[in-house]
Amino acid sequence: FPKAKDEYRTLWSKPKLSQCPEHIDDAQWQELPQDIEVRYIRSRFERKGFRPVVKVIATTDLETPPETVQAQYTSRWDIELCFRDIKITMELDFIRAKSASMARKLYGFGLIAHNLIRWQMLRACRGASPRQISFTGAREALRRCCELFRTRTYGERVRLQATIEELIHDEKLPLRPGRHQPRVKKRRPKKFQLMTKPRHQMVVSPSRRKK
Repeated sequence: FPKAKDEYRTLWSKPKLSQCPEHIDDAQWQELPQDIEVRYIRSRFERKGFRPVVKVIATTDLETPPETVQAQYTSRWDIELCFRDIKITMELDFIRAKSASMARKLYGFGLIAHNLIRWQMLRACRGASPRQISFTGAREALRRCCELFRTRTYGERVRLQATIEELIHDEKLPLRPGRHQPRVKKRRPKKFQLMTKPRHQMVVSPSRRKK
């Protein structure tokens, strides 16, 4: 990367098939372009109380201004939080289904419910950033009001909708820019044996240390 430049472009050539990951087959390798243009952007990240950090961002986006690319890079953790909302809050990390088709249906219904909650959060943000609205709080507010919708008239539902938006709007999170989010487990696992046999054949060890 040239030291005198904050932005630099180059070409990446297609690697050999033997150098590709194992999941790339010959047909997929043939579809790859021979070269792609890559843009390097040198960005300086500053945070109060810490030394500035200089990072180089590589992207195939050749048109977006460098300031916008840097802002998108700093907000990348929000994507991980959305995945957490889908898997943990929506309880889609483990789907109890006996067939692949049923698992896809259940997962699809969960994604529809997730998008509807997000849509309701956008309606309730009222000028604030949607990232400041708690997804868990919005989900619980909607769950509390679902039963009321079934027994109310149209006019009462309109007023109830305004009440829901007020409840969701109040579920704001504090702004914590640059907060460190370590990828670790918070709770210790329980020391139980794994079920490796059918229930009628499984023998549980009297000591948890014997697994």
